[in-house]
Amino acid sequence: MASSPAEQNEANTGLNKALIDLYQVSENYPELKANQNFLKLQEDLAAIEEKINTSRRYYNGTVREFNQNRAVFPKNMVAGLFGFADEVFFKEDEAAHTAPKISF
Repeated sequence: MASSPAEQNEANTGLNKALIDLYQVSENYPELKANQNFLKLQEDLAAIEEKINTSRRYYNGTVREFNQNRAVFPKNMVAGLFGFADEVFFKEDEAAHTAPKISF
């Protein structure tokens, strides 16, 4: 289980690659695309991806607010005293912006 943002980014990259592979396999098998169970799986995956994106936006907004608050006086003095550091944003994989190439 990924516990740090860096590990979560790595796990997310693996998940995205697996989903792309799944969609490429489905393009090669038209009877699979027509299967009700596979269609339900696609719907569920789309819903999960949307929840992940919503959670990522919420997390990044919270990190932005934390980092901004930590940098403002007098909070920066307290943060320095207790060793608080800037948190990292959850980054989206750049490959997610390009659609996979599918040939028929």
